[in-house]
Amino acid sequence: MNLLRALLMLCVVAAPLAWLLLPGAPGSTLADPAAQPEVLPDLQSEPDLRLGGATITEFSSTGEIRYQLDAAAMARYENHDETLLGAPSLRIEPETPGGSPWDVVSLDGAIKQTQKPDGTQEPVVLLRRAVVLKQLDATTGRPLLTIRSETMDLYPDRQFASSPTDVMIDSDVGRTQASSMEGNLKSGKLLLSSKLQKPVHTIVLPNQFKKQPSS
Repeated sequence: MNLLRALLMLCVVAAPLAWLLLPGAPGSTLADPAAQPEVLPDLQSEPDLRLGGATITEFSSTGEIRYQLDAAAMARYENHDETLLGAPSLRIEPETPGGSPWDVVSLDGAIKQTQKPDGTQEPVVLLRRAVVLKQLDATTGRPLLTIRSETMDLYPDRQFASSPTDVMIDSDVGRTQASSMEGNLKSGKLLLSSKLQKPVHTIVLPNQFKKQPSS
């Protein structure tokens, strides 16, 4: 059951990082430096469904939690096939044992359906303003990787994230800044892009390449 179907049915409850600094793939927003994030709609009409303090949980066929979406408020608009979110928070669980979960929060958001390359539909969560995506340690919950941006589109079914705007990535190694990003959350691999005036830039923390003393 996807996010939109869950809303319609009122099912509401009140790896190590690898960076691939490569050009965007065909069809990718990274390949187009003029790509702009989709703007959330300014819907003035009364929503068909309004919820406060809502949670939507998606389960796998074996009964395990795949992802959970919380929001301070949800407003469903049937005519637009869109759901606006207030202060959304999404947690994506790993598909393999011992994998790292991901948490993402933002100030605003929306859920809508979009078409995949194969022609089928899938839900996308549009996250806007003060977006923070974190990869967490499976045991301690400590952030292994933190990605900040003003816009991010997250596809929870296939665990994929993209941002056509500036991103800042912090880890134990250091900090990297890029003009846009696509990320496979299953593998932890990020595809970063630069612009002519703004290349991908990494600051490495001290002692990262110093030889460790032998025991």
